Amino acid sequence: MGLFLDIISVVGSAASIAGVSVKDFLARAPTGSPDEIEIEKYIRFLEGREVLFAGMDDEVQTAVIRSLEQIKQETEQLRNRCSDEQVLTILLSLLLTMSKELQRLHGIDASTPQGQYKMYLALQGVRFELARVLALLCAAFHIDPQNPRMRKFILNFAVRPRR
Repeated sequence: MGLFLDIISVVGSAASIAGVSVKDFLARAPTGSPDEIEIEKYIRFLEGREVLFAGMDDEVQTAVIRSLEQIKQETEQLRNRCSDEQVLTILLSLLLTMSKELQRLHGIDASTPQGQYKMYLALQGVRFELARVLALLCAAFHIDPQNPRMRKFILNFAVRPRR
């Protein structure tokens, strides 16, 4: 097992999304299941989404909204293609977060510094939840993303520091 999967397994074992943890996946289908294949395709789709990796100064509100809506649409399609109840629950939680943050983004005036900051906070909310979901799914299905930027994204956003 690679270093990424080792770290994600530790994170995933302690994490729970909508009441689902890695332990809930122990009785699932073996490696190579149709859900695993669909999740790998979804991760490859996300690897090309610059909105997940760009810095605050590089974000344009209309482009962010359009890209997040495409990610949301692909997440809905993934949810339709998967059959595992835990995967469906986790994806529904992600979709609810994305819907909430997209609604917030539509109401922000990004022409002001305060609006740009609010836009970035909404984007960070989506990034955080998406990384948590990906960390849990990667740990559960033993998926190691090939793109180093995606591995770094998951590792950097999947854990929120304690205060």
